[in-house]
Amino acid sequence: MRKTEKWPNIQRFAEGGGAGAAGAGAGSAAGTAGAEGTPDAAGDEKSVGAASQQQPGPDKLTLFRGMITGEYKDEFGQEMQRIIDKRFAKSKQTEASLKAVQPILGMLAEKYGVKPEDVAGLGKAIEADQSFWEEDAAKAGMSVEQYKNYKRMERENAQLLAAQRENANHEAEQKALAALNAEVEEARKFYPELDLEAELNDPAHGAHFAKLLNSGIDVKTCYEVLHHDEIMMGAMQYAGQKAAQQVAASVQANRNRPPENGGANTGAVNGTPDVAHMSKADRRALIERARSGERVVL
Repeated sequence: MRKTEKWPNIQRFAEGGGAGAAGAGAGSAAGTAGAEGTPDAAGDEKSVGAASQQQPGPDKLTLFRGMITGEYKDEFGQEMQRIIDKRFAKSKQTEASLKAVQPILGMLAEKYGVKPEDVAGLGKAIEADQSFWEEDAAKAGMSVEQYKNYKRMERENAQLLAAQRENANHEAEQKALAALNAEVEEARKFYPELDLEAELNDPAHGAHFAKLLNSGIDVKTCYEVLHHDEIMMGAMQYAGQKAAQQVAASVQANRNRPPENGGANTGAVNGTPDVAHMSKADRRALIERARSGERVVL
């Protein structure tokens, strides 16, 4: 079963990039104006004016800083706070756990005569306290030194296993993220408008979308489930448009088809009378024959 975050953190605002040298060389250009009254003074003034017109405008970093300190200041602050809160959520949990164990560390530090903040010194003091190990060593049938070495190996093995689990979890997360990105790209071949971040943050169905994803359903199917009505409506509109185009093409083809058998008004080759092309007199004659009781066969 897939166990991934709804969507990885997106780094929208990266640090780096120096300010541009927009005004470099302006002073030296002005310095070439020369003395007053010299023949080249007017030309030099034109050169200075042209140089000032060609100076580049503000670089992207300057524009960006103007946006986040001006019109979009509040939005930028809210987004940065959201990123910081998410990134440091685990740090806050760790801080709370450390505060909870501070009283215990204080009691142990007082017992062994070390400062509470000297964690390394406290560990050495406990390691050297024979009475701390004697009872457990006797229960295990070992000497104190043997038992301390045994417990030290246990701790080191536990640390090694924890590091291995962390590495394995990290690799699994990276693979899951790569697979998720691949599913998004595949789904966009059918639905180019798909935006996974927008789907997951949608207040109406974001939680449902995430639940489907975490249960192992691919992105394309999740999108189709939650947008079924919209997709069907679009498919019906497309089918209607295609049918209309086909009918129009068929009508146009029939109009452009040339008359068969040398023309439509020449009648049938076998000589069978065509009532549609008879004159009024011919039709009237047929009616009179039928009224007189004659069986008229065309």
